[in-house]
Amino acid sequence: MSGAPLFSDRIVACLADPAGGALERTSDGFRNVRTGAHYPDARGVPSLYVPTEGEGADVARRIRSFYEENPFPSYDG
Repeated sequence: MSGAPLFSDRIVACLADPAGGALERTSDGFRNVRTGAHYPDARGVPSLYVPTEGEGADVARRIRSFYEENPFPSYDG
């Protein structure tokens, strides 16, 4: 990470791994001190999102189905 950190050590101490456990700052994000799980920074902002098992697997099918039933007007393909 270049430049001054966006978050002070006091704020970092308040962050927690979504799966449980404390986090520590690394050069490119955060790491769970207990499990070692790594969470990268997204342009300096911690990305602590953890998708649930199977999340998103069915999204493309649902979107495709919607547009097959409700096509855009004048859409030929």
